[in-house]
Amino acid sequence: MINAINRGDYGWRAGNYSQFWGMSLDEGIRYRLGTNKPSRTVRNMNEIKTNLENVFLPYYFNAADKWPGKIHEPLDQGNCAASWAFSTAAVASDRISIQSMGHMTPMLSPQNLISCDTRNQGGCRGGQIDGAWWYLRRRGIVTEDCYPFSSSKTDSASQRPQCMMHSQSEKEIMKEIMDNGPVQAILEVYEDFFVYKSGVYRHSPVNNNKPPQFRKHGTHSVKITGTCSKDGRWDCENHACLVEADMINAINRGDYGWRAGNYSQFWGMSLDEGIRYRLGTNNPSRTVRNMNEIKTNLENVFLPYYFNAADKWPGKIHEPLDQGNCAASWAFSTAAVASDRISIQSMGHMTPMLSPQNLISCDTRNQGGCRGGQIDGAWWYLRRRGIVTEDCYPFSSSKTDSASQRPQCMMHSQSVGRGKRQATARCPNQSSYTNDIYQSTPAYRISSNEKEIMKEIMDNGPVQAILEVYEDFFVYKSGVYRHSPVNNNKPPQFRKHGTHSVKITG
Repeated sequence: MINAINRGDYGWRAGNYSQFWGMSLDEGIRYRLGTNKPSRTVRNMNEIKTNLENVFLPYYFNAADKWPGKIHEPLDQGNCAASWAFSTAAVASDRISIQSMGHMTPMLSPQNLISCDTRNQGGCRGGQIDGAWWYLRRRGIVTEDCYPFSSSKTDSASQRPQCMMHSQSEKEIMKEIMDNGPVQAILEVYEDFFVYKSGVYRHSPVNNNKPPQFRKHGTHSVKITGTCSKDGRWDCENHACLVEADMINAINRGDYGWRAGNYSQFWGMSLDEGIRYRLGTNNPSRTVRNMNEIKTNLENVFLPYYFNAADKWPGKIHEPLDQGNCAASWAFSTAAVASDRISIQSMGHMTPMLSPQNLISCDTRNQGGCRGGQIDGAWWYLRRRGIVTEDCYPFSSSKTDSASQRPQCMMHSQSVGRGKRQATARCPNQSSYTNDIYQSTPAYRISSNEKEIMKEIMDNGPVQAILEVYEDFFVYKSGVYRHSPVNNNKPPQFRKHGTHSVKITG
């Protein structure tokens, strides 16, 4: 069975556990599980519904990363079929630690439940999780240190976490764990569960053709501390995924001039979420569209096959920052181009990495922060108000959360005459002492002609561009990106586009 699972594509790996050697399948189900099927009380509990509107659920989440020191290691229940008590005590321990903000971090005693919760419970012969939560609420239990597993000591204390029944929707379970901590789940498990090692467990069909004694199941309860997807698809539900394997393969088989890649940070995101959270530049305003283009004389100009601004101006072209799920490419691309231009024009005497967060939080005139904005508004703010460096005002919008309310502006400036300004507050980053304000000259527009763009980059440095991007943009890896037709025959939810802005360096 182990070999068959590991040879197959079931989304998880099997292992060989020596502690199970010599045990029959019947003994495994009798002694290593221990949660009775949910009672009518549990099945009839009203589910707490969760609002999932505008919520981004990451491909991977581990409660121990969000609440360090508050998530306890699981105890080994051995051959005591009392997962009903172990999982209840484990979830309650973590929730108390989280809700008390670490002031209380008890490892609660499953033995206290096993020995003392006798109302319709079977101790090491199985029990009900609703009964365990009733006992924990009405009677209370002590810690594992006070009443260790297999001890006969009895005592009680009264921590009173409330038992809550949540929806079976994967997204709602994910949201609950992210917001409030680990949850308890009842599982129907099969013969292959005892060899589970890693991955996303699903019952495999490898024993389907074997006699009945090789195909058995039982009920188990566990503490779930995080979420992870095999390939990112299950979180997309009925929507088009941001990463579609067939689209990647079709692009790489075709002759489109560029290669596609599979980015794990996009697994689990739908195409709609990608457009909403990973772009962030509004369509150009009438002001931008009506700007006169600066014409470039291309007569007798040689444009090389390859040019990279970092080669011509070493040490003056900055690495791009990751905007995460903050839809503010309007701010990131503006700050990036301005940083490079200041470094080039000052001949390296100033090489600031300017702060997109300063724009996101403080440029509020018709801008949407992490919900999109206009590049002309960003350049207006940079010219009239100025911004500080990334070191002074670092990017603080969460890399995993969805676009949220605009953070409060923590850096203002005042005029000191002749168009210059100075900061009126210390850096939000308390370890940075340089709060110099950087301003720019007025932005100008160049032609969309490729040769004129090339000449501008070669002469003056990186430029900012607004792009109309499509569903295939999110899998771009290398080459010259052009929208491919691979999804043309798919339904409309697989064919969408949005507006993005970038820094072009070569």
